[in-house]
Amino acid sequence: MNFKDSIKQDLEVFFNLEEFGEEIVYNDTSFPAIFLNKSDYIANDGYIDSTPALLIKTTNAANIYIGDVLYFRNEKFFVLKKEFKDEFVTKIYISKDNRKF
Repeated sequence: MNFKDSIKQDLEVFFNLEEFGEEIVYNDTSFPAIFLNKSDYIANDGYIDSTPALLIKTTNAANIYIGDVLYFRNEKFFVLKKEFKDEFVTKIYISKDNRKF
């Protein structure tokens, strides 16, 4: 098994709904995500702020865009920012309101 395959296998454990993963719904499709209660980002004004975020598999993030709506823990959230981490994981910053970065 090569290194990338090993990482993919490890991600399956972390994103497992019985481990760290929690279900999100986006455009009538559900997939697992890992919730981060507080994640820092640099806002448009250059100051550091924080907001909740979700780590999701990059393959699931391909068609998610700023301003899109997703549902997590039976609540509606707006996508504020999408941060490509690597070919495996993408970070999606979320908010209950539709404020813009």
